[in-house]
Amino acid sequence: LPSGAVGELTALLGTEASREGLRSLSLAGNKASGLSRELPAQLTTLRALEHLDLAHCGLDCSRVLGALAASPRLIDRLVTLILTGNKLDALSADLLAQIGSKAP
Repeated sequence: LPSGAVGELTALLGTEASREGLRSLSLAGNKASGLSRELPAQLTTLRALEHLDLAHCGLDCSRVLGALAASPRLIDRLVTLILTGNKLDALSADLLAQIGSKAP
């Protein structure tokens, strides 16, 4: 993502249309600074999200997975979560296990 695009993406994800209708989000390969900071809060508002691809984003996975783990509604709907190429520390691994245990 180019400089400044994280703010634009955050604004787009915050719209009612995105919150109610966005079913698939792929940010694969985007290594924008600020993505780890801004994305987690927006993910929890996406009520229709089923597929999330964050491969090779260089994310702080503990922040993203923490937001997912705290959102039972999102876990219930999420079918695909791709984190390939992102480092998982011990906390991230624990959060991923929590998400997996809560998944339908």
